[in-house]
Parts: sequence; structure tokens; C-alpha cells
Amino acid sequence: MHDLPTLKKSLNLPTLTRTIPSEVHMSNSPHNFENRLRDELKGIFAGPPEAIPAARDEAILAAARRAGNHYAWRRRVAWAMGAAAAIAVTAGMVWTYSGGGAYQRTGDIRDAYYVARHIKQHKALDGNWDATGDGIVDDKDVRSLALAAVKVQ
Repeated sequence: MHDLPTLKKSLNLPTLTRTIPSEVHMSNSPHNFENRLRDELKGIFAGPPEAIPAARDEAILAAARRAGNHYAWRRRVAWAMGAAAAIAVTAGMVWTYSGGGAYQRTGDIRDAYYVARHIKQHKALDGNWDATGDGIVDDKDVRSLALAAVKVQ
């Protein structure tokens, strides 16, 4: 890392000084004060800025690129980690909701959703999902599981 004085020296930048307007003489006339202030400000900021030589401009841009590239790997790693997390979440959701993994009872509303989805898709369910005890896993069992999930104890 370069320190500022070394960077200024390597880029051959001129030392900037701030020009302060000469002593402003106050008079009783606001018009006179405004004219003097306007004239002094015009003197400070008069003229077009000097053109920056191409070599100096290129040196400044190269230094900025070097400084920016220093952190580029962090942006790439962060982007890759975000993409990997998104892929993992998507794969997990597809696996869970496509029936790829064995569903474990949770005792919450997801149980009712799981049974309802299997009934709608005409998939077979184990008898242990029969919450009503009537020997058939149907919409009554979904309602019973949902009520049990939201029941205040």
C-alpha cells in the first residue's frame, strides 16, 4: 500500500494551495459588498481548468485500477458464495417437495400440507397419517392435523 505523499510524488502531482480572497472591506452599501465579493470570487475561479496531460491521467487511472483490483477477489468470492447458497436452497426445496427425501413428522402445519399434497396427487400414504382413526387417510385427516398444529395449549 502506498502512502499519500509517495503516491503524489510518483504521479508528479502539483501541490495545491487554497487561494483566500484578500481582505473584504465592509462598507455601508450592500451593493458595493456584493460587487467586491463577486469580483473576488470570479478571480479565484476564473478560467478553464488546465488540461491534464495524458500520461498523468493514465497514471492516475492505473493507480485506481490497481487499488480496485485489490478487492476484486472478495467480490468474486462473495458472489460465488451467494450463488452456491441459492443453488443449495433450491436443491433442498426441490428434494423436499418432490418427495425425494423421507418426510419426518414435525407436529406443525407442514404435516397437514404434506398429507394434503399427497392426497391431491393421489399418492399412497402410510396408515400412521390417519389422524382421525377411521382407517382412511383423507381430507378429514388434513383438517385434524391442521387443527392440532394451530391449537393453543
